[in-house]
Amino acid sequence: MINVIGFVKLPRRYVCHEVFKTPERWFVFCYLFMQANYQTATLADGTVLYPGDLVISQEKVATLLEMERGKLARRLKEFVKLGVIKILSAGRKGTRIRILDYSDSQELAVELRPDDQPDHDTNAATLKLAVNATQKNKRRRKEGNKQKKALVSLSELDYPAHLDNEKVRESLFLWQKNHPDDLSRQQLQCLIKKAKQWSTEFFCRSVDHSIENGWKGVYPTFKDDTIAKSPPLKKLQKTDRELSIEQCERELSGIMSKLKSTNDDQERSRLMSLKSKWIAKREAFENDGS
Repeated sequence: MINVIGFVKLPRRYVCHEVFKTPERWFVFCYLFMQANYQTATLADGTVLYPGDLVISQEKVATLLEMERGKLARRLKEFVKLGVIKILSAGRKGTRIRILDYSDSQELAVELRPDDQPDHDTNAATLKLAVNATQKNKRRRKEGNKQKKALVSLSELDYPAHLDNEKVRESLFLWQKNHPDDLSRQQLQCLIKKAKQWSTEFFCRSVDHSIENGWKGVYPTFKDDTIAKSPPLKKLQKTDRELSIEQCERELSGIMSKLKSTNDDQERSRLMSLKSKWIAKREAFENDGS
């Protein structure tokens, strides 16, 4: 019975393999590869076939492929030596074969199989290929687990009053989740500090725009007239006392400059008198606040 349902992934690396060297060898291997089981199945006699396993009648396959049975048997032995298949059993019920690279090429999890122990027909190349496939799957699972990020608790961050809301926290959550790296609390806090003059809408839109573009930093959208930054924070107004002290300092600075540039005794006397008056005024303003 020929399996013609579905499809399989045929790795391009086989082009560089010995199995691709002759048309007949490649023809036979492709047939075995395409007929291998994709899922675990149990035959009527209780034999379990794992992904990559198949049972063939060498006589029927030789007829189907229009080749001598002896030539097919030689091809199977070649494949064992090349490390691409393993013959699990051979008898009246057929030849049970395993494609060793099958689970890895189809990106399937490798199952623990009782007949994976080495036997007399298994050479070093076969074992090496099977071990490599297992290691690749372990590495793939490890990388998958690494993708489960430990996200920073957003309640631990400090927000400006106008950004302390659920919309901003939701945007920060999406930013953490979609970022290629694991973001620390300090990095998120720096982002909030950078956006301290942004409105909530502008912040959320900028985060969405940066995620869409795959950026590692958050940048505002370009030519977005519908959203604007919040106006710059106003500086604190100085008191009348502080303004008066600043005026005294300016007057004294001007007087000192004139004193350095004149040698006229009468002018110097006048400037010294003004200097004393402004110093007295400055001290009065300073003492007024104490």
